[in-house]
Amino acid sequence: AILKCLGLRPREIFPLYLGQTLLLGLAGSLVGILAGVGVQQVLPHLFPDLIPGDLIRPWQPAALLRGLGLGVGVALLFSLPPLSAVLRVPPARVLRRDAEPLPRHRWVTVATVLALAVGVWGMAAFQSGSAKLGAQFTGGVALVTAALAAAAFLVSWAVRRMPRELFSLRPWLRHGLAALARPGAAAGGAIVALGLGVLVVLGMSLVERRVTGQLD
Repeated sequence: AILKCLGLRPREIFPLYLGQTLLLGLAGSLVGILAGVGVQQVLPHLFPDLIPGDLIRPWQPAALLRGLGLGVGVALLFSLPPLSAVLRVPPARVLRRDAEPLPRHRWVTVATVLALAVGVWGMAAFQSGSAKLGAQFTGGVALVTAALAAAAFLVSWAVRRMPRELFSLRPWLRHGLAALARPGAAAGGAIVALGLGVLVVLGMSLVERRVTGQLD
């Protein structure tokens, strides 16, 4: 809002914040790369009987560049939805925090959704080396997200219609359910995020088991 009051246009503000996101993603990816290389160099010396040092190659430029590209790509890709809200910030927000946001343009929403879908598919295909696997991964994530969103809607719908007398003896439960069902509670986003987090943990567990089997 301050930048708009100073004369900057939305198409100038958007790349400004996008550039900041690029720098943050680049810094985080570099820290991750350095940490990964350092761990691979240290662990074989700490656990020589557990990790064979001959199998560890910490310095792999192609893998490091791939990780750098994926890290920066993920940061940029998933910053698009919140950054698209920059276009809706009214200059009046400088004076009134409750100023109504500017109307949302339909093409911005469509372009953001398409960019997310294409970006997820592109990174999955690049990492797996298969466009088909990338499409299957993207479709699976979309279906899981839709299922979690539907579950969140059903939970909120059921809680709103649940008689409060059932929990009159347990105030903590009554207040918790009331907070879950109140408008603006963001329960849907929290349930979707929690479900996707569980999906990530499950995926990491499956990868860990396969890597352990290969090492055995």
